[in-house]
Amino acid sequence: MMAEPLFDSAEFRQVCGHFPTGVTAVTAVTAGGAVAALTVNSFTSVSLHPAKVLFCVTSFSSSFPVLMDADRIAVHILSQDQEDVARRFATSGLSGEQRLDGVSWVPGPDGVPLLPETPAILAGRDGVCSGGAAWTGTSRRYGRSSGIR
Repeated sequence: MMAEPLFDSAEFRQVCGHFPTGVTAVTAVTAGGAVAALTVNSFTSVSLHPAKVLFCVTSFSSSFPVLMDADRIAVHILSQDQEDVARRFATSGLSGEQRLDGVSWVPGPDGVPLLPETPAILAGRDGVCSGGAAWTGTSRRYGRSSGIR
């Protein structure tokens, strides 16, 4: 038996909105060239050795199938003045390629789109999806706005 919710989803969203959080942009590419681009605020570091990060995405996201098949995923830490990128990548109804239109990006390792104007980029390839919605990956490459290494 499920308990009755204490408040509706709109109220829950408003309550959670009081917790300030950082925002990241996630890009991914599959071997077949499919691209994902999405905004993620459920991001955290997991460990230093090895360097691991975690983000969560609903399995209902249009980006989810690409993330599941991705050869490379990049997490971009957005700066305060990159709200336009966050909003663009959060736009519903657009493909990953469409979300990248008008955003400055360069192909990175394995062709993953990299946003060079972000303060930091974490790129990895050996992620693990657990529960169908959380990705934990080892960051093999990282960089600042001066470039990924």
